[in-house]
Amino acid sequence: MSDIPLPQPLTDDEAAELDYLYENYEADHREGQWADALEWARKGDFAPLVECLRRTDFPLDHPDVRNWLADGLADRFKKPDKVAKRPVMVPFELANGRTININERHLKQFEAMRLAEQLMVTMDRKAAIEKAADVFEVEPPKRFQNSLTPADTLSGWLGLARSKWGLPPVKSDGMFDDVVASLKKD
Repeated sequence: MSDIPLPQPLTDDEAAELDYLYENYEADHREGQWADALEWARKGDFAPLVECLRRTDFPLDHPDVRNWLADGLADRFKKPDKVAKRPVMVPFELANGRTININERHLKQFEAMRLAEQLMVTMDRKAAIEKAADVFEVEPPKRFQNSLTPADTLSGWLGLARSKWGLPPVKSDGMFDDVVASLKKD
């Protein structure tokens, strides 16, 4: 038998809280779906709201959605001039082998950056960037076409922060840093 103590039974308050969470999970999920659909509808994209309305397991019990639909039916819909488009996320494998989800419209840029990072192992940074820019036919933004080369554009992409690409920051609490360091020594 080990010296690890067994977990203590839940108190009545903890058990009641856990029961509440299990019972209300679906309602909370539905509430979040309605809120998200309403947010996109206000931006001009009605597809998520239509999907929620057509689902029979999602009763229309969200008061904000009811009010918004009532206002719209009373000819008060205000569709924005420029309709927001929801991002289409696709999986992408980085040069280090890690897979992330990126916006589909950034796929070409990420493929060029991955190739540049892979080429930097065998050649210097500038040559790798120029080769990757040639392979993917990178073009500078229209307003900078006279002042930037394709290699400059790709170099700028490589230097952008994760937040500029719509990616969450890399979270590292340092918990496993010693383990990884010890594995690299071996």
